Amino acid sequence: MRFLTAWLPVIVLQLTIFWMSSRTLSGPSLPFPHLDKLAHIVEYAALGGLLYRAFRLSGGHRRESALFTLGLIAGLGFADEKLQSRVPGRDSSGLDWIADMVGGAAGIALGSFAEGRGVGRWARSSAKVSNSRK
Repeated sequence: MRFLTAWLPVIVLQLTIFWMSSRTLSGPSLPFPHLDKLAHIVEYAALGGLLYRAFRLSGGHRRESALFTLGLIAGLGFADEKLQSRVPGRDSSGLDWIADMVGGAAGIALGSFAEGRGVGRWARSSAKVSNSRK
């Protein structure tokens, strides 16, 4: 049950990100320049926070959980950009990948902060695991 609690939200969000990236854009252009970068930051902040949480709930130390999360964000962001480069009407950008990394790092920071403050049920569950593995 702990596996599902930890990893199912990560899997669902990542599949949603890849599904959205595989869709052809045919609507009007964005109302503000670089608004897509904000979308990248927000979605990868959520993913970064969920990945950090999943690693912590799986018994990972704080530092290794943060590093594994950042590594996965880098790989998943790169895969997302490669996918978008193959979809008509979409483009791939190194700046999008940087926005993914910034968002992932923000998600890790927010997850760590929430855990330290005891915010949410996952933080209490994580504290039980981490008391012996700080």
